[in-house]
Amino acid sequence: MDMTQVWLTLVVLAAVLALLIFSTLGADAVLLGGLIAALLLGLVDTPTALSGFANEGMLTVAALFVVAAGVRQTGAISKLAGALLGRSSSTRVALLRLTFPVAAMSALLNNTPIVAALVPGLSDWARRNQRSASLFLMPLSYATILGGTITVIGTSTNLVVTGLIEKRVGSVPGLVPIGIFDIAPIGIPLALMGCVALVLLAPKLLPE
Repeated sequence: MDMTQVWLTLVVLAAVLALLIFSTLGADAVLLGGLIAALLLGLVDTPTALSGFANEGMLTVAALFVVAAGVRQTGAISKLAGALLGRSSSTRVALLRLTFPVAAMSALLNNTPIVAALVPGLSDWARRNQRSASLFLMPLSYATILGGTITVIGTSTNLVVTGLIEKRVGSVPGLVPIGIFDIAPIGIPLALMGCVALVLLAPKLLPE
């Protein structure tokens, strides 16, 4: 890659980042547009540009989004959010009832579709109970991220990295596939400490 391609790559990345921050376009449209721009400018070849769509991790997350959408349409997610939060009078109690179960769910399912599925139900619960949804939406996201550090399937990042490692097993000495619970000894303490921090700090730091 010559310096012209390096600068073009930086321009494309800067444009994608700016659009993600300042525009109202969906992240999927922006990222796909960035990929197309890189392809048209010759920064990547066609096999490389399309290789990501064959990644097992990405396909798994896409399938989980379909499942999450189906569950959301049944109304079960709103009931689940209501069951988790109950009628807690204290914000910290509500966060306690939200973060730990959601982190556990994220470890076994995947954090991205869990957030996508629970946001509407959580917003409905906040509206019904005259609470500010802003106090719960960010902790929801962080709790799922923390739970996702427990297993390989917990986050799309873990799935993608695992897929890349599996492709290189045999070609790199000493490299072995990552088992589903291999990262749990690190992930579980981090998730527990992170959820405690969310319960204690979110009511103070997040605005109404």
